[in-house]
Amino acid sequence: MGFAVDGAALLTAQTAAPGPYIDPDYHQLDSWVVIHQNNTATFYVGKTDCGQGTGTGFRQLMSDELDIAYDQTTCIMGSTDNTVDQGGSGGSTAMERDSWPMRRAAAEARRVLLELGSARLGVPVDQLTVSNAVITAKSDASKRVTYGT
Repeated sequence: MGFAVDGAALLTAQTAAPGPYIDPDYHQLDSWVVIHQNNTATFYVGKTDCGQGTGTGFRQLMSDELDIAYDQTTCIMGSTDNTVDQGGSGGSTAMERDSWPMRRAAAEARRVLLELGSARLGVPVDQLTVSNAVITAKSDASKRVTYGT
């Protein structure tokens, strides 16, 4: 499942200092994250990994923020037809400069998924918990729905 959100509320997280490239819009969730029906996710990153391990780092960061197991995710990097434009790669600064929009996109996706889970389960968002891409009612563990559903 891919999804986009128009007019979504901004996260209250602190904004990172501007880098040398335009900060991509993390509200365009379908540009960053696809949730599949089998409860896996694909992350789309506009950087490339030239051996520094950034692909692993980005994937881990987004998995953690979304609350999905790392091994249930894949990461597509630097495919100009499919990924956002995050500028060039080099100088070992990708994690420092470019991880912030990815983290916000994953957090926004989690927020939207919790709202969808709330509507499906009939339980307020603040009464839900997430573990490994499964949304569960805190008061009744039988009320649950996966991200993929």
